[in-house]
Amino acid sequence: MRTLYIDANTTHPHTKVLSVVAVSNLLRELILALSEEPVVHKANSRAGLISQMIELEIAQARDITFRVPLPHDPRLQRLCAALLSDPSDRRTLEAWSQISGASSRTLARLFERDLGMSFNQWRQRVRFHSALEALSDGVSISRVAAQHGYRSASAFTAAFSKAMGAPPSKVLIE
Repeated sequence: MRTLYIDANTTHPHTKVLSVVAVSNLLRELILALSEEPVVHKANSRAGLISQMIELEIAQARDITFRVPLPHDPRLQRLCAALLSDPSDRRTLEAWSQISGASSRTLARLFERDLGMSFNQWRQRVRFHSALEALSDGVSISRVAAQHGYRSASAFTAAFSKAMGAPPSKVLIE
């Protein structure tokens, strides 16, 4: 993992808010190159030019939303708390309806109203959020896939790649 410190007073408005972005191959290499340069540098130095390129690449990067909203409705709160504690739970909305005290149609409407997304979208976001933590701790992709409710590492990799724009092996900078 690499950390960038960007002066908010001198940068593009896009980088002034906390966000998660997809890291392109170019951005990854620029970050690695900058990590080999002195922390304090002049604007027209190699490090300064790399920094400018990084800011341009961040401004062009695709946002990846990781915010996991939490519901207000007590029926959804029970369901969501259970999924947060066990992201591998593969129960359908129909199965959850028997536990939550609301029909699957009601739960589907509550997800849209309270959380602004479908049940499957919310569950996937929870899984990927948790998966990123595990991957950053060095857990293998196959183990992460199993821990997060995927039948195989390839199924997890395909879903992750579709949502994140890159496979899990490429998302974290080593």
